[in-house]
Amino acid sequence: MNDPAEDLWKAWADGRLCIQNCTKCGALQHPPGPVCGHCHATTLDLIDIAPTGKIVAWSTVHRAPSPTFADEVPYTIAIIAIDPTTFIESRVSSAVVESDLRVDMSVRIELDEIGGRAMPVVAGLV
Repeated sequence: MNDPAEDLWKAWADGRLCIQNCTKCGALQHPPGPVCGHCHATTLDLIDIAPTGKIVAWSTVHRAPSPTFADEVPYTIAIIAIDPTTFIESRVSSAVVESDLRVDMSVRIELDEIGGRAMPVVAGLV
């Protein structure tokens, strides 16, 4: 059995903006896991998502959580709603002015390299 997180990291590294989907009930979930958080099925795959979402919250990191990110502080992290019940964490691009961010604001999401891995990034406002 493949590790769902490894599958997601590989898809992101290949440039595919996606998250986990239950093929039984259709629920989206992130972070990925071995079973559906909604119906408990094990029939999960990755599904491409729209490159947009809405800001739920954000915070600026001033103290790096590991040495990997020490040279990048301060940086902003946002929680983005992909749909009303599915959220992903995304770094906010330095091109986006933090004071312009608002709850429920539409944003554009892209994959970019952070700490040596492809990750979702809020690339701009919609």
